Amino acid sequence: MSESKDKCIKYYRLGAENYDEKRFSCECNMLYDRISKEIVFGYLKDSQQVLDAGTGTGRFAIYLAQRGINVVAIDSSKEMVEIARKKAQQEGCQHRIHFIVSDIENLPFKDESFDGFCSITVLIHFACRDYAVSELSRVLKPGGIAVLDVPNKLLSRAYRPFLILARKTTFQDYHYNVREIKKLLLDNSVELVEQRAFAKLPRLIIHLFLCRLKLKFLRGVIKRFERFNFGGTSIIRGLKVE
Repeated sequence: MSESKDKCIKYYRLGAENYDEKRFSCECNMLYDRISKEIVFGYLKDSQQVLDAGTGTGRFAIYLAQRGINVVAIDSSKEMVEIARKKAQQEGCQHRIHFIVSDIENLPFKDESFDGFCSITVLIHFACRDYAVSELSRVLKPGGIAVLDVPNKLLSRAYRPFLILARKTTFQDYHYNVREIKKLLLDNSVELVEQRAFAKLPRLIIHLFLCRLKLKFLRGVIKRFERFNFGGTSIIRGLKVE
């Protein structure tokens, strides 16, 4: 296991208990969490069996299961998986989710097992994404849907110094752009067919006005603004070539 991968897994193991509180407890993060979930579900709504690769505390797995999709949710952190399992039980959708502690680069599934997969805020942790994408493509059925997020590479790099000052960084992220992920997907028999961009302004600015200054009227403004297809983060839909 590479040093960076080991460091990433250790971070999520140690931070599992407070992960949701730190990431999704304030108004702006809850807003963008809902937006990203709606986009992912929109892409996968016709799928019967979906893999959530890198489920974390289960936010996408639970959202999909609540809407009638059967999900296999994996994560390399057993601590995160245990929290996700408890949350699914609390939400009453545990019968639709099968949780597994597993490495995304060595998936314990047969070829062509899933109608779709989503993997959000996962590939950014890999210096080399080839093995992960190859495995995700392997377990996807022909005609299946691939859903991945792509943070804007240039904006992310420009934004990093502010995150360092705010002590919001933990370990090295490896940014990529849509062109790079499109090529990688094509190399693995997946064609990019749709891109939905959101997050128009840096999150720290939204956090300042919406959460710190509590300008609640901005919530509706942001929601309307986010209907336009541009922004700092994209969630893409790919189709496995038959």
